[in-house]
Amino acid sequence: MNLLSASLKFCCLIALLGLSTLVKPGAATAQSAPSTAKGAVTQPALSLDSARASDLDVGTLDGRRVKLSELIGNNHPVLVDFWATWCAPCRKSIPHIVKLDQEYKEKGLVVVGLTIEKPDEDMNKVEEFVQKYGIAYPVAFASPEVKRFFNDGKERMGVPRMFVFAADGSLVKQINGYNPLTTKGKLADAVKQAVTSNAGGRK
Repeated sequence: MNLLSASLKFCCLIALLGLSTLVKPGAATAQSAPSTAKGAVTQPALSLDSARASDLDVGTLDGRRVKLSELIGNNHPVLVDFWATWCAPCRKSIPHIVKLDQEYKEKGLVVVGLTIEKPDEDMNKVEEFVQKYGIAYPVAFASPEVKRFFNDGKERMGVPRMFVFAADGSLVKQINGYNPLTTKGKLADAVKQAVTSNAGGRK
């Protein structure tokens, strides 16, 4: 009986030694960090600061290339509106944006209209549209880089699409499309919030 007991103990000891070489401390809970796909592009958080840092170009109606940062300025609430002359909902939203520009311009609001059309093909149509709708704020042609920046990396985007930013550069509201029952109120509220927060914005 003593011999059998000794044999069992010896076998158990060998098994334990073998197991210790296979299982190291912490191995059951340690996990590798998720790998990032090679070539993956991370979109910066949408803000005026990230837009300035991205060094984005737009095309003006007089044929110049300027930085978007020149149009949006610094330390101001900003409304950026993406639109097109062929866009029926844009014809509904833009008159309201014109009124907001008139109402809040003296309170620091900066409005920039960015058409997604092509300057070499649609310049005359854009100029006629601007005149017809009495647009007094800056209007420019959005470059592919600008479209991708505001559209999650995709160049093809639907319009109208409006972005309201506070004076500190943070995004207050993004509105996609136009609903005659709700868009006007949502946009007005967002602009009011952005302008109101301007009092506590960066100096």
